[in-house]
Amino acid sequence: MVPYREKVLACARGGTFKYFLPRDEVMPAWRRLEATFGLIVVTAATHTMQIESKALILRATHLGNPITVFRKRACRAEDVDVFHGVIGFSEDDEEKAGGK
Repeated sequence: MVPYREKVLACARGGTFKYFLPRDEVMPAWRRLEATFGLIVVTAATHTMQIESKALILRATHLGNPITVFRKRACRAEDVDVFHGVIGFSEDDEEKAGGK
């Protein structure tokens, strides 16, 4: 399985996606995301984990998968490209699979 994504249609913010990772890649991906985007904040009361950077909010349940990605106003295409690189997501693979 390669990482894939689904658009979150019910979100008021445009460009919000959920990214699904292979189970064995979830925690290594979060460690790479933390090294790239900042500290993981775990909220025990809601069983969630989150990283908030200048451009993105990355959020998941305590299981870490899927990762919901919210784009903030400061987000640029380059920020999304960096996120994709960190988790190993490819829009080219998505298009070949008929996901766009």
